[in-house]
Amino acid sequence: MNNNEHSNPSERKHSAHISDFFNIDNNQIFYEIAGEGYPVVLAPQELPLDCGIWDTQFSFFAQHYRTLRYDLRGSGRSLSSDTNTTYYSDVNDLISLLDHLNCSSACIITSKTKFAFDLIYNHPERIHALVLTSPEIQTLGSALLSFPRTISYTREMLSILTALRQNDDYAVGQLFLKKWNIDSSSLSLETYQWLLNMTIKNIPTFSANVGVQKANVRGLINLKSILPNIKVPILMLIGTNAPVGISKTANTLQKLLPYTQKAYIPYSHVLLNIENPTTFNQSTLLFLQKTLAA
Repeated sequence: MNNNEHSNPSERKHSAHISDFFNIDNNQIFYEIAGEGYPVVLAPQELPLDCGIWDTQFSFFAQHYRTLRYDLRGSGRSLSSDTNTTYYSDVNDLISLLDHLNCSSACIITSKTKFAFDLIYNHPERIHALVLTSPEIQTLGSALLSFPRTISYTREMLSILTALRQNDDYAVGQLFLKKWNIDSSSLSLETYQWLLNMTIKNIPTFSANVGVQKANVRGLINLKSILPNIKVPILMLIGTNAPVGISKTANTLQKLLPYTQKAYIPYSHVLLNIENPTTFNQSTLLFLQKTLAA
């Protein structure tokens, strides 16, 4: 469908399942929306994943809320003349998409910690609640808290970059799954192959973003000073087998954020919604129900 032929989203029935494209800065952002009720956004996870990672959650939450998922510029089904993306453009794209869909505010579910707090800092009135899955801060000098990269994390990324230079996309995909503590024994063979294929498909976008500054320059702030002023209800979901960096990030954020609670997802490492979707969905739904009823 030509973007100029799109109907006004406010005229559509919210219960309809809509797959469409939204044009922003000559980028065609793919999105899907289904269900009715308060808007819930399944925000993109880190590259090289795309919104397909939310397949189970999209179907589940659409039974309860007006549920939105979308692909980052150049990833998944989104088309872009420039695959470079930053946390600043990520935030702007989401806000523009919410405006396009006439959503004044929404609950956000994401694993992108820097993106989440950049969003809250710049647009607090648009975020009703936040669910952070496997929160982790690896980079220094970003808009967030600073944790040094661990030796293991550095080694993982060096291995990925080496495989990228060798144009070995299959090896890159396998290294990412290893980084997320995913192997063929932890998932069904079908799910493992599906996740590997998704990762490989989005490697070009990830490769284009290697070395790109991932923070909004205007947002280089001391979060230790502003976090206590954030009033948005936050749920952090942590896998019981989470890497130490995730556990440390969650503990630090919980000390600094006054409206934060933490829940654990059993038998999970990093990709909680894939490793234990049932508990992930139920824990998130309970939080959203309580928050929206308050």
